[in-house]
Amino acid sequence: MPMLRTCGALTLILLASTMLNTAIFPEVALASPWARDISTVCGAVFAIAVAVAAFVRPSLIRERIASLGLLALLLLSMALLCGGIYAENVPLVVAGSPFGGIGMVWFSVVLGVALTRLSRREALIAVGSAYVANYGIRLLLTLMGAPVPLFIAALLYCGAIAAAYRLIAPVVRDIFAALRAQEPPTVLDATNPSSFLPFSSFVYVTLIIFNAACGFEMAQTGGSLAPAWEAVSFLPVAVVLALALAQRPRADSLDNLHMLAALLVFAGLLLIPLRTLPADGINLAAMGPAVLLRSGSDVFAVLIYLLIAAIGARNPLGSLTAAAFAFAASWIGIVIGAAGPLVLDQLAAEGAEATTLATLLVTFIFVAYNFVALRHRSFDASVSTVVPAYAPAGSTETEAFDPSSAAVAPSLEHGLGEEEPSLSPEPDSPSDDARIERGCTAVAERFGLTSRESDVLALLARGRTSPVIQKRLTVSHNTVKSHVRHIYAKLDVHSQQELIDLVDELAAQ
Repeated sequence: MPMLRTCGALTLILLASTMLNTAIFPEVALASPWARDISTVCGAVFAIAVAVAAFVRPSLIRERIASLGLLALLLLSMALLCGGIYAENVPLVVAGSPFGGIGMVWFSVVLGVALTRLSRREALIAVGSAYVANYGIRLLLTLMGAPVPLFIAALLYCGAIAAAYRLIAPVVRDIFAALRAQEPPTVLDATNPSSFLPFSSFVYVTLIIFNAACGFEMAQTGGSLAPAWEAVSFLPVAVVLALALAQRPRADSLDNLHMLAALLVFAGLLLIPLRTLPADGINLAAMGPAVLLRSGSDVFAVLIYLLIAAIGARNPLGSLTAAAFAFAASWIGIVIGAAGPLVLDQLAAEGAEATTLATLLVTFIFVAYNFVALRHRSFDASVSTVVPAYAPAGSTETEAFDPSSAAVAPSLEHGLGEEEPSLSPEPDSPSDDARIERGCTAVAERFGLTSRESDVLALLARGRTSPVIQKRLTVSHNTVKSHVRHIYAKLDVHSQQELIDLVDELAAQ
């Protein structure tokens, strides 16, 4: 069952992340202060590379080869790290450090693609359950007191990643195969501009800013929590999961999750300047920031997975692109946030006032962006504008991904040597061609299209994609994209299929 497999896989990936951050990286940092930063930067660079490949040429991404190759590299990486630490050999530690971040990025992207098989509520239940299970694991590790030995942590890390992949491999294999056979999103985006959220969208910008703020401020609060505080930190995600299980209205709203995460992080930021105040008994000022920041960061992580699931469910052809873009944005934010300790070290030399001012500045930027700049923006509305690149009749967001369906299959039906796949075949008779021409003329006159826009419309109405339009009209890809966007805006349609339906409707009048 995809939902159980996805939930189990994410639980294992989160366990691997816990081992990496609580048991492996602390030992690595003692051997080489730069090793963790190398891992983070390499993860971000790899995320960007996957995002570019997913958008420009997804046929380059061979999921099985990449997954098995990275599993082998992760084993080698852990061997180098452990060997370097035990032998006090810094070059070995540095050589093994890049692949922790790279592996986490890749298998997170694969998991994001698997989520497109689920409805939004199912995805929320799967992701929320995985995070609650991870809280239980973290609490258990905290109660143990002593840290997990490095060698055991390395084995758990590799074993958890391998087991996670074993769970989701059957779920994603046919999806990746279908995506490789399709036109690249950069081509489909030209004739279906509402099918893909651009990387410049506020959605991905928010991921960068949120992760940067959390990373910067967590550098001040530290990562460890006492058992009691560890138990408290899981409550927001647990409440979200409970609401989803109870099928409460709007429990799976992306906007509600964003607001909850932003409020938790904002509260944590407000408490940071108070963390050094003396306190009797429970020191809320000292522990509160770490608890709130972790809770907010985890709620936002749930939002990221749910966002990927929602976008991919609406446009299956964009599932890989959405997952790659989301994690590229997240890791860019992580890299920016990772610079926090360096900045704080410099500010500490200037005195406590400089550190406090830096915290207040970050808080102001965070609040200004999330509560002012985004006040007229909506995650749910942005996702709702995404339409399938090839929209089958009657498709819905909650339908399961079916690689043999009309949403993803058209290009598979064309043999080698065919000019281009299309939404509809070339007219079978002069009467069909005349009908399409009549409909295009009616559309052009009613909506005031220019001569060149009318030429593009005629090809779009016959199901032609960007390369064909470029060749027929001898124009560039960007020119085609610009004309298509203008046509869609004038006709108030959001996909090539809607355009074809409108042409057919006016042709019949």
